[in-house]
Amino acid sequence: MDLEPSLFIFRRGSASYFRAQEILGAVKKGQLPGGNDNDGSGVPAFKILALPYMTNAANAYWFGLDERYKNAKYGFQYLESQPISLDPVHVVYRTKEIQWTVQHLYAWGHNDSRPWIISEGDNS
Repeated sequence: MDLEPSLFIFRRGSASYFRAQEILGAVKKGQLPGGNDNDGSGVPAFKILALPYMTNAANAYWFGLDERYKNAKYGFQYLESQPISLDPVHVVYRTKEIQWTVQHLYAWGHNDSRPWIISEGDNS
């Protein structure tokens, strides 16, 4: 996908918000985030939007947006018709292989969700 996130949204005061602040500080100085060597940052600086009303159990959700896809009239559009859901586990009897599948449905078109990255803070 041709995606270059330039705006990240976090819950204000969350652990992921503070980590993003640390990363952004290093990137703006041209340093490698989390490192103590002389390598430079490989990503451009980005914007952080901290919202007080994002709620979830872990406060770890965050969103990344590619601002090149922003519609001048409507802004970012996202319409989710079914949230990400994990299907029942399928175990292949002969090989004991465990197979997982997920589903996520959303509308394509004017509310194209491709410029969004959404993380639940648990590597998903």
